[in-house]
Amino acid sequence: MLTWIGLAMTLVILAYELTALAKNLGWLQVTDFMSFWTAGRLNVTGLNPYDNDQLLRLQKEIGWDERSAMTWWNPPWALLLYMPFGLLSYSLARALWLIVNLAIVFFCAEWLWRFYGGPPRYRWLALLISLFFFPTIFVLSIGQNVPFILLGIVGFLHSIKNQKPYLAGVCAVLVAIKPHLFLPFWMALIFWVIDRRCWSVLLGMGLAGLAATAILLGVNPAVISQYIYVIPTGSNYLANFSTPTFGTVLRMLLGFDKSWLQFIPLGLGAIWFLLHWTKHRRTWEWGEQMPLLLLVSLVTAFYTWSYDQMVLLVAVMQVAVLTFRHNRGRTLFWTIIPYLIFNSLPFILQIPADFSRIWMAPSFLVWYWLVREHVGQQQFQALSGKDNLRNLQ
Repeated sequence: MLTWIGLAMTLVILAYELTALAKNLGWLQVTDFMSFWTAGRLNVTGLNPYDNDQLLRLQKEIGWDERSAMTWWNPPWALLLYMPFGLLSYSLARALWLIVNLAIVFFCAEWLWRFYGGPPRYRWLALLISLFFFPTIFVLSIGQNVPFILLGIVGFLHSIKNQKPYLAGVCAVLVAIKPHLFLPFWMALIFWVIDRRCWSVLLGMGLAGLAATAILLGVNPAVISQYIYVIPTGSNYLANFSTPTFGTVLRMLLGFDKSWLQFIPLGLGAIWFLLHWTKHRRTWEWGEQMPLLLLVSLVTAFYTWSYDQMVLLVAVMQVAVLTFRHNRGRTLFWTIIPYLIFNSLPFILQIPADFSRIWMAPSFLVWYWLVREHVGQQQFQALSGKDNLRNLQ
């Protein structure tokens, strides 16, 4: 109890210090979090959180000097995360957002380490790995919301492990902050629910979604229609970005105006999942399959940025535990050396354009596949929490 009290006091002091620091550091001001904070502030006052003019007005008040607003395109339920921070001053909100995200990252890393069988006394390794993972540093520096998605994934695995399907559905709502990133995961969830007749997961998702919608409508009755109205504009706007995806590569080669090319990798990801499900349906274990689902999802996504790859901590932590438990030359060669190279290159190259990092997700996928092939499938199955994860009937 004294430890938790001391931790709470430390976080309060840290929040106070970061608030003062935020007033002088530009990187704490002009970041992606600015769009979340202004959207939350607009919505909590009943205004349109998707209106560019209103977003720009607030953003100029906190130092944004561009002619157009920093927009955001998350579904309305993401506003439940942003509204509490929108009630605070920007500097305080930014500091608290950083603290909350750090806490989530450390919690998820430590839980994943234990989930995949890492010795508890060496869990500090999980904290170091998570903190020095390039996408983590990227996310924390710009104030993105990906840690909440990682929390949803971890919560989903935890709930399935403890046979709480309702709670698993609730956690899946957090993953839906960016639903477009994880088509293979959503397909796996639907197929698994139907195959196991575990309708409680969908019920948990539905109830959580209805509760979130009721809260949002109570604050801003027009928020759903405002989001629907802005979807066409957002789709056209986002199509102009050169995102680090294979869809963008196809458009660069065959015509950037052919936006439908962006979705070809997504279709290939869906085909891959159907084949994968056919092979592993009877022995499906979420702890074993989740890392691969996330990797394929990000490689085949039609719209994503390199900071979204922070969710790949699930795969990284699984391999880290495998390396720790099977400390042999072959294991070290196929795990540590490639990981250090892939994770260090973005720091070394320092190329601002995010498209230059298009190699990252495919490299981690190939790395993960090679580890599974050369270390052994049985070793991965042993780390999947199979003894604890039972198929819900």
